[in-house]
Amino acid sequence: MRQERVHSSRIPLSAAAIVVLVLCGCGSTSLDGAPAARYPTPASVSEAIPETPESKAYRSAGGDEGELLERYGYRRDEYFISGTTSTGPYKTRILIARPKDAKKFSGIVVAEIFQTSVWLQVREYLMRSGHGWIMISSRGNRWLGMLKNGSPQRYADFALPADELNPQIMYQVVGMLRQRAAPNPMTDVNVRRVILAGYSGDGAAVRQFIEQHHESAKFADGRFVFDGYFVTATAVGSAPRAIDDIELPVIELMNENEMIRSFERGSGSLAYRREDGPKYRLYEIAGAPHIMTRGAQSRGQNYAEACKEGPQSQFPMNHLYASALHRLVLWADTGHLPPQAKRIQYRADGKTIERDHYGNALGGVRSTYLDVPVARYDVVSSRNPDYKGNFDRCDMISHATVFAPATLDRLYGTPQEYAQRVARRADELVREGWYLSEDAEEVKAEARQFMWR
Repeated sequence: MRQERVHSSRIPLSAAAIVVLVLCGCGSTSLDGAPAARYPTPASVSEAIPETPESKAYRSAGGDEGELLERYGYRRDEYFISGTTSTGPYKTRILIARPKDAKKFSGIVVAEIFQTSVWLQVREYLMRSGHGWIMISSRGNRWLGMLKNGSPQRYADFALPADELNPQIMYQVVGMLRQRAAPNPMTDVNVRRVILAGYSGDGAAVRQFIEQHHESAKFADGRFVFDGYFVTATAVGSAPRAIDDIELPVIELMNENEMIRSFERGSGSLAYRREDGPKYRLYEIAGAPHIMTRGAQSRGQNYAEACKEGPQSQFPMNHLYASALHRLVLWADTGHLPPQAKRIQYRADGKTIERDHYGNALGGVRSTYLDVPVARYDVVSSRNPDYKGNFDRCDMISHATVFAPATLDRLYGTPQEYAQRVARRADELVREGWYLSEDAEEVKAEARQFMWR
């Protein structure tokens, strides 16, 4: 099954602009014009701020992505914005990634409020689909301090009200993006759908937004600022209750890592769990860590030194995140219902995950890595007692124990048969809605390279 696309090649550009916000708060509303003027646009928006060796736009993670952006024909620009909310004045930034060629813009934008974690999971999906990404740095308190510490000179005069979310800043930016005129830096494209999303701490902020602000997150004409919510990786201390049913579609993702650590920190239950509903889907991803180490490159050495176990897992949780986000976009835009998934299985005590003969979790969102396995994936690691560095989150890191050659011989016979079985299962997962076709091809190619003799 080919990937369903919401793309300018199928929908006229004037109707194709969708913005997916990763907890940041870039929103769109109107299908046929700018949102009603309930919120003012930012009073000032700068030109794109250049980067130099001494002054770079702050991103919480990601490394040098210049080659990747260039490969997909993308640009990333930072703009300083300022204005006033009911709780005080502000000066902050928005960071936008988008196709250089406006004709290739699908209208979908993923935005984050502070972290770049969702971007890191889905960036290749976004760019091959012509989608955009935007970060609106609206969080106050310690988040503003982290921004200034990341680039002290660049952000020296930034100021934000202390509110944890400052949703009015989000709404102002959304309203600006909907007006195809200055000071909007994206006047050459149309924005009509917005999905608010976040990962980990920002995912917790999305939860907070849904609970405290969703009902009032409307423009003057009554239309919701956002068109759906993407809530991910928040089980540890940030999901004390289930998300209530609301009018808009919500997809919630939990990694196996968060589920385990939730109990390790004393939680008596997975309180976020609920049944799927007309506008809600819960996906629990078996085999997924909190910090993805697939292709970690330079970071991998740091993890290898810090964590007692290894090697770090190459489990591709990014493929499953991309598929889930794609399904949410289709749900919000066309009403196409996403698939439902079984929950990860637990033993009778309700706290211990049920595992197969090899130690991998049963149930949940599946992948070729668990269904045609060559390793056991332990989604929590421990700190190396001899490590003297600063990294202290091995509990978020997964490691893999590759099966012995004799076990692989017994399971698959030859590497060629293994690759064929992976290909068949990957195609099934595409048909079932858990892999996008491009990601399935990456999985197949990797399987063809796997040799044990």
